[in-house]
Amino acid sequence: MVEINLKSLAIGMLLGVLLCSNVSNSFCNSPFSSATFSSAVDDAPSGDDPSATATAAAAASPPKAHPAKTDSASPPEKFTPDAMFQTQYDEIDNEDIEKKCARYNLKYNPSSPERRVFFGSMIANDAIQMLKMHATEVYDLYDVMVLVESNTTHMATPREMRFIPGKEGYEFMYSGAWGPNTKIRMSYWLEERPDLMYMSRERTQRNTIVQGWVAEGMTENDIAIMSDMDETFTRDYLLAIKKCEPPDHILAKDCKKVKLLGSSLVFQSSPECISQRNWYHPDWTLGQCMQGVGDASIRVPRKYKSDKSPACGGGNYCSDGRQDLYDADQIKDGMYPLLSGTDLRELPQGNMATVWNRDDEHTTTAFHFHNMFADLVKLRDKYATYAHGSFSMVKRPLGEIEQDLDVVVRCSHGYPNDINPEGRLRYEEGFEKYKGSKPIYFANSTYRKERHTDLIRMMAEDEAKWGKTYNESFVSQYLHAAKEK
Repeated sequence: MVEINLKSLAIGMLLGVLLCSNVSNSFCNSPFSSATFSSAVDDAPSGDDPSATATAAAAASPPKAHPAKTDSASPPEKFTPDAMFQTQYDEIDNEDIEKKCARYNLKYNPSSPERRVFFGSMIANDAIQMLKMHATEVYDLYDVMVLVESNTTHMATPREMRFIPGKEGYEFMYSGAWGPNTKIRMSYWLEERPDLMYMSRERTQRNTIVQGWVAEGMTENDIAIMSDMDETFTRDYLLAIKKCEPPDHILAKDCKKVKLLGSSLVFQSSPECISQRNWYHPDWTLGQCMQGVGDASIRVPRKYKSDKSPACGGGNYCSDGRQDLYDADQIKDGMYPLLSGTDLRELPQGNMATVWNRDDEHTTTAFHFHNMFADLVKLRDKYATYAHGSFSMVKRPLGEIEQDLDVVVRCSHGYPNDINPEGRLRYEEGFEKYKGSKPIYFANSTYRKERHTDLIRMMAEDEAKWGKTYNESFVSQYLHAAKEK
Protein backbone atom coordinates (compact mmCIF):
# COMPACT_ATOMS: atom_id res chain seq x y z
CA MET A 1 0.00 0.00 0.00
CA VAL A 2 1.34 3.43 -0.94
CA GLU A 3 -0.15 6.26 1.07
CA ILE A 4 1.31 9.10 -0.98
CA ASN A 5 1.74 9.21 -4.75
CA LEU A 6 5.47 8.56 -4.95
CA LYS A 7 5.99 10.28 -8.30
CA SER A 8 4.37 13.45 -7.03
CA LEU A 9 6.20 13.09 -3.75
CA ALA A 10 9.55 12.76 -5.49
CA ILE A 11 9.02 16.01 -7.36
CA GLY A 12 7.68 17.69 -4.26
CA MET A 13 10.54 16.54 -2.07
CA LEU A 14 13.19 17.84 -4.43
CA LEU A 15 11.42 21.18 -4.59
CA GLY A 16 10.99 21.14 -0.84
CA VAL A 17 14.70 20.77 -0.23
CA LEU A 18 15.18 24.02 -2.13
CA LEU A 19 12.18 25.94 -0.85
CA CYS A 20 11.66 24.93 2.74
CA SER A 21 14.20 27.29 4.28
CA ASN A 22 11.20 29.63 4.46
CA VAL A 23 8.95 28.10 7.11
CA SER A 24 5.92 30.02 5.88
CA ASN A 25 6.12 28.29 2.50
CA SER A 26 2.86 26.47 1.76
CA PHE A 27 4.74 23.32 0.71
CA CYS A 28 6.29 23.06 4.17
CA ASN A 29 2.87 23.48 5.78
CA SER A 30 1.20 20.86 3.58
CA PRO A 31 -0.92 18.12 5.16
CA PHE A 32 1.70 15.60 4.04
CA SER A 33 4.29 17.18 6.33
CA SER A 34 5.28 15.65 9.65
CA ALA A 35 5.74 19.20 10.90
CA THR A 36 2.19 19.50 12.24
CA PHE A 37 2.85 17.03 15.03
CA SER A 38 6.53 17.65 15.73
CA SER A 39 6.11 21.41 15.88
CA ALA A 40 3.61 21.17 18.71
CA VAL A 41 5.99 18.98 20.68
CA ASP A 42 9.14 20.99 20.07
CA ASP A 43 7.36 24.23 20.95
CA ALA A 44 5.97 22.91 24.24
CA PRO A 45 6.68 25.28 27.16
CA SER A 46 9.78 24.48 29.18
CA GLY A 47 9.00 21.92 31.84
CA ASP A 48 5.88 20.55 30.18
CA ASP A 49 5.52 16.95 29.10
CA PRO A 50 4.76 17.20 25.36
CA SER A 51 2.61 14.09 25.44
CA ALA A 52 0.08 15.79 27.69
CA THR A 53 -1.09 17.96 24.81
CA ALA A 54 0.08 15.90 21.85
CA THR A 55 -3.33 14.72 20.66
CA ALA A 56 -4.92 18.15 20.68
CA ALA A 57 -1.85 19.81 19.22
CA ALA A 58 -1.65 17.34 16.37
CA ALA A 59 -5.20 18.16 15.33
CA ALA A 60 -4.73 21.93 15.48
CA SER A 61 -2.89 24.24 13.10
CA PRO A 62 0.50 24.81 14.71
CA PRO A 63 1.74 28.36 15.31
CA LYS A 64 4.91 27.47 13.43
CA ALA A 65 5.41 24.61 10.99
CA HIS A 66 8.87 23.16 10.71
CA PRO A 67 10.24 22.56 7.21
CA ALA A 68 9.94 18.79 7.34
CA LYS A 69 8.58 16.33 4.82
CA THR A 70 7.45 12.77 5.33
CA ASP A 71 7.21 9.85 2.92
CA SER A 72 5.47 6.73 4.19
CA ALA A 73 5.05 3.69 1.99
CA SER A 74 5.17 -0.08 1.97
CA PRO A 75 8.00 -1.76 0.03
CA PRO A 76 7.39 -3.50 -3.30
CA GLU A 77 6.99 -7.27 -3.29
CA LYS A 78 9.97 -8.03 -5.51
CA PHE A 79 12.79 -8.78 -3.08
CA THR A 80 13.90 -12.36 -2.42
CA PRO A 81 16.44 -13.04 0.35
CA ASP A 82 19.62 -14.85 -0.61
CA ALA A 83 19.26 -18.62 -0.16
CA MET A 84 22.22 -18.58 2.24
CA PHE A 85 20.38 -16.13 4.48
CA GLN A 86 17.02 -17.86 4.10
CA THR A 87 18.54 -21.04 5.50
CA GLN A 88 19.50 -19.16 8.65
CA TYR A 89 16.08 -17.51 8.86
CA ASP A 90 14.43 -20.91 8.75
CA GLU A 91 16.66 -22.24 11.50
CA ILE A 92 16.29 -19.22 13.80
CA ASP A 93 12.61 -18.49 13.15
CA ASN A 94 11.41 -22.08 13.55
CA GLU A 95 13.16 -22.87 16.82
CA ASP A 96 10.91 -23.89 19.69
CA ILE A 97 9.66 -20.60 21.15
CA GLU A 98 9.87 -21.69 24.78
CA LYS A 99 13.52 -22.58 24.27
CA LYS A 100 14.13 -19.20 22.66
CA CYS A 101 12.42 -17.34 25.51
CA ALA A 102 14.44 -19.24 28.12
CA ARG A 103 17.67 -18.23 26.39
CA TYR A 104 16.99 -14.63 27.48
CA ASN A 105 15.34 -15.47 30.82
CA LEU A 106 11.90 -14.65 29.42
CA LYS A 107 8.65 -16.57 29.78
CA TYR A 108 6.31 -17.68 27.02
CA ASN A 109 2.58 -17.10 27.31
CA PRO A 110 0.73 -18.68 24.36
CA SER A 111 -2.31 -16.48 25.03
CA SER A 112 -0.34 -13.24 24.59
CA PRO A 113 -0.44 -11.73 21.08
CA GLU A 114 2.80 -11.15 19.19
CA ARG A 115 4.03 -7.60 19.71
CA ARG A 116 4.69 -5.20 16.85
CA VAL A 117 8.14 -3.61 16.56
CA PHE A 118 8.59 0.11 15.87
CA PHE A 119 12.19 0.99 14.98
CA GLY A 120 13.56 4.54 14.90
CA SER A 121 16.87 6.05 13.84
CA MET A 122 18.49 8.99 12.18
CA ILE A 123 20.05 8.23 8.81
CA ALA A 124 22.81 10.12 7.02
CA ASN A 125 26.02 8.90 5.38
CA ASP A 126 25.40 5.25 6.19
CA ALA A 127 26.92 2.99 3.52
CA ILE A 128 24.47 0.86 1.53
CA GLN A 129 26.56 -2.22 2.33
CA MET A 130 26.19 -1.55 6.05
CA LEU A 131 22.43 -1.06 5.64
CA LYS A 132 22.33 -4.47 3.96
CA MET A 133 23.96 -5.97 7.06
CA HIS A 134 21.21 -4.49 9.21
CA ALA A 135 18.37 -5.36 6.83
CA THR A 136 19.56 -8.96 6.46
CA GLU A 137 19.56 -9.49 10.22
CA VAL A 138 16.05 -8.11 10.79
CA TYR A 139 14.36 -9.10 7.52
CA ASP A 140 10.58 -8.82 7.94
CA LEU A 141 10.74 -8.36 11.73
CA TYR A 142 10.23 -4.58 11.95
CA ASP A 143 6.61 -3.56 11.52
CA VAL A 144 7.38 0.16 11.22
CA MET A 145 10.64 2.03 10.61
CA VAL A 146 10.73 5.79 11.21
CA LEU A 147 13.93 7.36 9.86
CA VAL A 148 15.00 11.01 9.97
CA GLU A 149 17.48 12.54 7.54
CA SER A 150 18.79 16.10 7.88
CA ASN A 151 20.32 18.41 5.29
CA THR A 152 22.94 19.48 7.86
CA THR A 153 25.57 17.73 9.95
CA HIS A 154 25.94 17.84 13.74
CA MET A 155 28.27 20.79 13.13
CA ALA A 156 25.43 22.62 11.30
CA THR A 157 27.32 22.40 8.00
CA PRO A 158 25.36 21.55 4.82
CA ARG A 159 25.30 17.96 3.61
CA GLU A 160 23.92 16.31 0.51
CA MET A 161 20.82 14.29 1.31
CA ARG A 162 21.10 10.63 0.26
CA PHE A 163 17.69 9.24 1.12
CA ILE A 164 15.35 11.47 -0.86
CA PRO A 165 13.51 10.23 -3.98
CA GLY A 166 15.84 9.62 -6.90
CA LYS A 167 18.87 8.84 -4.72
CA GLU A 168 20.48 5.41 -4.32
CA GLY A 169 19.81 5.38 -0.59
CA TYR A 170 16.09 5.98 -1.08
CA GLU A 171 15.90 3.27 -3.73
CA PHE A 172 17.53 0.78 -1.38
CA MET A 173 15.24 1.61 1.53
CA TYR A 174 12.19 0.95 -0.66
CA SER A 175 13.67 -2.05 -2.50
CA GLY A 176 11.94 -4.56 -0.24
CA ALA A 177 15.22 -5.49 1.48
CA TRP A 178 13.65 -4.88 4.90
CA GLY A 179 10.80 -7.31 4.25
CA PRO A 180 7.33 -7.29 2.66
CA ASN A 181 5.59 -6.45 5.94
CA THR A 182 7.88 -3.61 7.02
CA LYS A 183 6.48 -0.10 6.58
CA ILE A 184 9.10 2.64 6.14
CA ARG A 185 8.45 6.26 7.03
CA MET A 186 11.16 8.69 5.88
CA SER A 187 11.14 12.15 7.48
CA TYR A 188 13.38 15.03 6.45
CA TRP A 189 14.67 17.53 9.00
CA LEU A 190 15.39 20.71 7.05
CA GLU A 191 15.50 23.31 9.80
CA GLU A 192 17.92 26.21 9.91
CA ARG A 193 18.87 26.05 13.57
CA PRO A 194 22.40 27.43 14.03
CA ASP A 195 21.72 27.46 17.78
CA LEU A 196 21.68 23.66 17.81
CA MET A 197 25.11 22.07 17.66
CA TYR A 198 26.63 18.65 18.24
CA MET A 199 24.45 16.33 20.33
CA SER A 200 21.75 19.00 20.74
CA ARG A 201 20.99 18.63 17.04
CA GLU A 202 20.84 14.88 17.36
CA ARG A 203 18.53 15.05 20.38
CA THR A 204 16.07 17.30 18.61
CA GLN A 205 15.94 14.95 15.63
CA ARG A 206 15.54 11.87 17.84
CA ASN A 207 12.52 13.42 19.48
CA THR A 208 10.78 13.71 16.08
CA ILE A 209 11.08 9.94 15.61
CA VAL A 210 8.58 9.35 18.41
CA GLN A 211 6.07 11.59 16.65
CA GLY A 212 6.43 9.36 13.60
CA TRP A 213 5.72 6.32 15.75
CA VAL A 214 2.58 7.97 17.07
CA ALA A 215 1.47 8.89 13.56
CA GLU A 216 1.94 5.26 12.51
CA GLY A 217 -0.32 4.05 15.30
CA MET A 218 1.98 2.86 18.07
CA THR A 219 0.04 1.42 21.01
CA GLU A 220 1.01 0.82 24.62
CA ASN A 221 1.79 -2.84 23.90
CA ASP A 222 4.10 -2.22 20.94
CA ILE A 223 7.90 -2.39 21.14
CA ALA A 224 9.79 0.90 20.70
CA ILE A 225 13.44 0.58 19.60
CA MET A 226 15.64 3.69 19.47
CA SER A 227 18.86 3.08 17.57
CA ASP A 228 21.43 4.21 15.06
CA MET A 229 21.36 2.57 11.64
CA ASP A 230 24.59 0.69 12.33
CA GLU A 231 23.06 -0.95 15.40
CA THR A 232 20.58 -3.82 15.55
CA PHE A 233 19.39 -6.45 17.95
CA THR A 234 20.13 -9.99 16.81
CA ARG A 235 17.39 -11.75 14.88
CA ASP A 236 17.07 -14.33 17.62
CA TYR A 237 16.58 -11.70 20.33
CA LEU A 238 14.08 -9.70 18.25
CA LEU A 239 11.95 -12.79 17.77
CA ALA A 240 12.12 -13.42 21.51
CA ILE A 241 10.88 -9.98 22.54
CA LYS A 242 8.12 -10.11 19.92
CA LYS A 243 6.78 -13.44 21.15
CA CYS A 244 7.87 -13.79 24.79
CA GLU A 245 6.66 -11.91 27.86
CA PRO A 246 8.89 -8.89 28.65
CA PRO A 247 10.61 -8.73 32.05
CA ASP A 248 8.50 -7.42 34.93
CA HIS A 249 10.28 -4.05 35.03
CA ILE A 250 9.34 -3.46 31.38
CA LEU A 251 5.73 -4.54 31.88
CA ALA A 252 5.41 -2.29 34.95
CA LYS A 253 3.49 0.86 34.10
CA ASP A 254 5.50 3.06 36.47
CA CYS A 255 8.16 3.59 33.75
CA LYS A 256 10.88 3.80 36.38
CA LYS A 257 13.35 1.10 35.38
CA VAL A 258 12.14 1.60 31.92
CA LYS A 259 14.24 -0.08 29.24
CA LEU A 260 16.51 -2.88 28.08
CA LEU A 261 19.83 -2.16 26.41
CA GLY A 262 21.53 -4.34 23.84
CA SER A 263 24.72 -6.14 24.75
CA SER A 264 26.38 -5.35 21.43
CA LEU A 265 29.25 -7.05 19.68
CA VAL A 266 31.20 -4.35 17.82
CA PHE A 267 32.66 -4.88 14.35
CA GLN A 268 35.15 -2.15 13.42
CA SER A 269 35.22 -1.57 9.63
CA SER A 270 35.54 -5.29 8.83
CA PRO A 271 34.00 -8.61 9.91
CA GLU A 272 37.52 -9.63 10.96
CA CYS A 273 37.97 -6.67 13.32
CA ILE A 274 35.89 -7.59 16.38
CA SER A 275 36.30 -5.24 19.31
CA GLN A 276 36.35 -6.51 22.89
CA ARG A 277 34.65 -3.28 23.95
CA ASN A 278 30.94 -3.77 24.59
CA TRP A 279 28.41 -1.30 23.24
CA TYR A 280 25.12 -0.68 25.01
CA HIS A 281 22.62 0.10 22.25
CA PRO A 282 20.01 -0.22 20.76
CA ASP A 283 17.49 0.52 23.53
CA TRP A 284 13.91 -0.69 23.78
CA THR A 285 10.82 -0.29 25.90
CA LEU A 286 7.06 -0.60 25.43
CA GLY A 287 4.85 2.09 23.95
CA GLN A 288 3.16 2.56 27.33
CA CYS A 289 6.20 4.57 28.47
CA MET A 290 6.59 6.72 25.34
CA GLN A 291 5.38 10.31 25.04
CA GLY A 292 2.26 10.57 22.92
CA VAL A 293 1.38 6.92 23.57
CA GLY A 294 1.34 6.34 27.33
CA ASP A 295 -1.00 8.07 29.77
CA ALA A 296 0.58 11.40 30.73
CA SER A 297 -2.25 12.43 33.05
CA ILE A 298 -1.11 10.08 35.82
CA ARG A 299 2.53 11.18 35.78
CA VAL A 300 4.71 14.08 36.77
CA PRO A 301 6.01 15.79 33.60
CA ARG A 302 9.69 15.66 32.81
CA LYS A 303 11.53 18.96 32.63
CA TYR A 304 14.30 19.41 30.10
CA LYS A 305 17.50 21.33 29.78
CA SER A 306 17.77 23.86 26.98
CA ASP A 307 18.96 21.22 24.50
CA LYS A 308 16.24 18.79 25.62
CA SER A 309 18.77 16.32 26.90
CA PRO A 310 17.21 14.05 29.50
CA ALA A 311 17.53 14.15 33.21
CA CYS A 312 18.87 10.99 34.77
CA GLY A 313 16.70 8.53 36.60
CA GLY A 314 15.41 7.84 40.06
CA GLY A 315 16.28 11.13 41.77
CA ASN A 316 19.98 10.27 41.67
CA TYR A 317 22.97 12.06 40.25
CA CYS A 318 24.33 11.04 36.87
CA SER A 319 27.96 10.17 36.34
CA ASP A 320 28.59 13.67 34.97
CA GLY A 321 26.99 15.37 37.99
CA ARG A 322 23.61 16.27 36.51
CA GLN A 323 20.61 15.64 38.72
CA ASP A 324 17.07 14.68 37.84
CA LEU A 325 14.95 17.54 36.58
CA TYR A 326 12.02 16.37 38.66
CA ASP A 327 11.75 15.86 42.41
CA ALA A 328 11.31 12.31 43.63
CA ASP A 329 8.77 13.44 46.23
CA GLN A 330 6.57 14.86 43.46
CA ILE A 331 6.20 11.55 41.61
CA LYS A 332 2.49 10.78 41.30
CA ASP A 333 1.79 7.45 43.00
CA GLY A 334 5.16 6.12 41.87
CA MET A 335 4.49 6.92 38.19
CA TYR A 336 7.59 8.30 36.48
CA PRO A 337 7.68 10.59 33.40
CA LEU A 338 7.09 9.29 29.89
CA LEU A 339 10.07 9.13 27.53
CA SER A 340 11.03 11.26 24.57
CA GLY A 341 13.19 9.76 21.84
CA THR A 342 16.29 11.17 23.50
CA ASP A 343 15.25 9.80 26.88
CA LEU A 344 14.92 6.30 25.43
CA ARG A 345 18.40 6.56 23.94
CA GLU A 346 20.25 8.24 26.80
CA LEU A 347 18.56 7.55 30.14
CA PRO A 348 20.49 5.00 32.23
CA GLN A 349 17.29 3.53 33.73
CA GLY A 350 17.26 -0.10 32.64
CA ASN A 351 18.95 -3.48 32.43
CA MET A 352 21.28 -5.08 29.92
CA ALA A 353 19.64 -7.63 27.64
CA THR A 354 21.92 -10.66 27.55
CA VAL A 355 21.96 -14.35 26.75
CA TRP A 356 21.10 -16.00 30.06
CA ASN A 357 23.36 -18.34 32.04
CA ARG A 358 26.46 -17.97 29.89
CA ASP A 359 29.70 -18.39 31.83
CA ASP A 360 31.78 -16.47 29.30
CA GLU A 361 31.73 -13.03 27.72
CA HIS A 362 29.64 -14.09 24.73
CA THR A 363 26.24 -12.83 25.87
CA THR A 364 25.54 -10.85 22.70
CA THR A 365 22.01 -9.68 21.95
CA ALA A 366 22.93 -6.97 19.43
CA PHE A 367 25.47 -5.98 16.79
CA HIS A 368 27.21 -2.68 16.08
CA PHE A 369 28.48 -2.40 12.49
CA HIS A 370 30.78 0.48 13.32
CA ASN A 371 32.64 2.56 10.74
CA MET A 372 31.61 0.33 7.83
CA PHE A 373 32.15 3.02 5.21
CA ALA A 374 32.84 2.45 1.53
CA ASP A 375 36.07 4.44 1.83
CA LEU A 376 38.15 6.09 4.54
CA VAL A 377 37.53 9.57 3.12
CA LYS A 378 33.89 9.22 4.21
CA LEU A 379 35.06 7.79 7.51
CA ARG A 380 37.21 10.85 8.16
CA ASP A 381 34.31 13.11 7.16
CA LYS A 382 32.19 11.46 9.84
CA TYR A 383 34.72 12.25 12.55
CA ALA A 384 34.99 15.83 11.29
CA THR A 385 31.30 16.67 11.15
CA TYR A 386 29.29 14.39 13.46
CA ALA A 387 28.80 14.00 17.21
CA HIS A 388 31.94 15.51 18.79
CA GLY A 389 33.45 16.37 15.42
CA SER A 390 36.76 18.13 14.91
CA PHE A 391 38.09 19.36 11.57
CA SER A 392 41.65 19.59 12.93
CA MET A 393 41.70 16.09 14.42
CA VAL A 394 40.95 14.34 11.15
CA LYS A 395 44.15 15.61 9.54
CA ARG A 396 46.17 13.24 11.70
CA PRO A 397 47.08 9.57 11.12
CA LEU A 398 43.88 7.57 11.39
CA GLY A 399 44.66 5.76 14.64
CA GLU A 400 45.35 9.04 16.44
CA ILE A 401 41.84 10.38 15.84
CA GLU A 402 39.94 8.03 18.14
CA GLN A 403 40.51 4.73 19.95
CA ASP A 404 38.10 2.75 17.77
CA LEU A 405 40.09 3.82 14.72
CA ASP A 406 43.27 2.62 16.37
CA VAL A 407 41.61 -0.82 16.52
CA VAL A 408 40.91 -0.57 12.78
CA VAL A 409 44.54 0.34 12.05
CA ARG A 410 45.97 -2.51 14.14
CA CYS A 411 43.50 -5.02 12.71
CA SER A 412 44.18 -4.06 9.09
CA HIS A 413 47.92 -4.55 9.66
CA GLY A 414 47.49 -7.68 11.78
CA TYR A 415 49.22 -6.04 14.75
CA PRO A 416 48.53 -7.71 18.13
CA ASN A 417 46.81 -5.88 20.98
CA ASP A 418 49.92 -5.38 23.06
CA ILE A 419 51.62 -3.24 20.43
CA ASN A 420 49.56 -0.51 22.10
CA PRO A 421 49.08 -1.46 25.78
CA GLU A 422 46.77 1.51 26.35
CA GLY A 423 44.59 0.83 23.31
CA ARG A 424 41.25 -0.91 23.06
CA LEU A 425 41.39 -4.66 22.60
CA ARG A 426 40.09 -6.80 19.77
CA TYR A 427 39.51 -10.52 19.42
CA GLU A 428 42.74 -11.43 17.64
CA GLU A 429 41.46 -14.85 16.58
CA GLY A 430 39.23 -13.24 13.95
CA PHE A 431 35.74 -14.08 12.74
CA GLU A 432 35.96 -17.83 12.15
CA LYS A 433 37.24 -18.69 15.61
CA TYR A 434 34.99 -16.29 17.50
CA LYS A 435 32.53 -18.37 19.57
CA GLY A 436 29.67 -15.95 20.19
CA SER A 437 26.67 -14.87 18.09
CA LYS A 438 27.51 -13.64 14.60
CA PRO A 439 25.55 -11.51 12.11
CA ILE A 440 23.64 -13.38 9.42
CA TYR A 441 25.15 -11.23 6.66
CA PHE A 442 28.65 -12.31 7.61
CA ALA A 443 27.84 -15.95 6.82
CA ASN A 444 28.98 -14.97 3.33
CA SER A 445 32.69 -15.87 3.51
CA THR A 446 33.38 -14.32 0.11
CA TYR A 447 32.12 -10.96 1.34
CA ARG A 448 34.16 -11.21 4.54
CA LYS A 449 37.36 -11.82 2.60
CA GLU A 450 36.66 -9.09 0.04
CA ARG A 451 35.78 -6.52 2.70
CA HIS A 452 38.92 -7.13 4.73
CA THR A 453 41.11 -7.07 1.62
CA ASP A 454 39.45 -3.79 0.68
CA LEU A 455 40.14 -2.38 4.15
CA ILE A 456 43.85 -3.21 3.81
CA ARG A 457 43.93 -1.39 0.45
CA MET A 458 42.09 1.64 1.83
CA MET A 459 44.42 1.80 4.83
CA ALA A 460 47.49 1.88 2.57
CA GLU A 461 45.98 4.77 0.58
CA ASP A 462 45.03 6.64 3.74
CA GLU A 463 48.47 6.24 5.30
CA ALA A 464 50.15 7.43 2.10
CA LYS A 465 48.25 10.72 2.47
CA TRP A 466 47.95 11.24 6.24
CA GLY A 467 50.82 9.22 7.67
CA LYS A 468 51.07 6.01 9.67
CA THR A 469 49.85 5.58 13.22
CA TYR A 470 52.67 3.10 13.88
CA ASN A 471 55.92 3.97 12.08
CA GLU A 472 57.91 1.17 10.53
CA SER A 473 60.87 1.55 12.90
CA PHE A 474 58.63 1.14 15.96
CA VAL A 475 56.86 -1.87 14.47
CA SER A 476 60.17 -3.49 13.54
CA GLN A 477 61.54 -3.02 17.06
CA TYR A 478 58.33 -4.36 18.61
CA LEU A 479 58.26 -7.46 16.42
CA HIS A 480 61.93 -8.14 17.11
CA ALA A 481 61.38 -7.84 20.88
CA ALA A 482 58.30 -10.07 20.70
CA LYS A 483 60.29 -12.70 18.82
CA GLU A 484 63.07 -12.59 21.40
CA LYS A 485 60.53 -13.35 24.14
